[in-house]
Amino acid sequence: MRGEIRKKRMLGDDGEWVITHEHVLEGKIVTEAEYHAALPAGTGEGVMFADSITNAKPLKSDALACHSTQREAIMARNAKHGIHVNYDQQGRPVFTDKGQRKALMKLEKVRSMNSFDGY
Repeated sequence: MRGEIRKKRMLGDDGEWVITHEHVLEGKIVTEAEYHAALPAGTGEGVMFADSITNAKPLKSDALACHSTQREAIMARNAKHGIHVNYDQQGRPVFTDKGQRKALMKLEKVRSMNSFDGY
């Protein structure tokens, strides 16, 4: 089951920002209780927190993907350089934190134009 918690900011009547959360299961907005009943805490890959792209877990990259037949060779090469990133069946790296993404981008000599640190 796929779930998201979307952070929403709205300007209140007093001029202050009010932050609310929207709970979504399989594309349908549900209550917080229904969401937590369907996806208990710590379910891992089924949950995505969507307040920004860098906070989305797990982050899969199409730009850093390899052919699916090259997964094992690329993972061995990355491990030799101290980067332990798993790849899914389509050959996309699955990052668990921003440090893994940054290290792999440095190794591949790729820069992100949407990032403040360049990687």
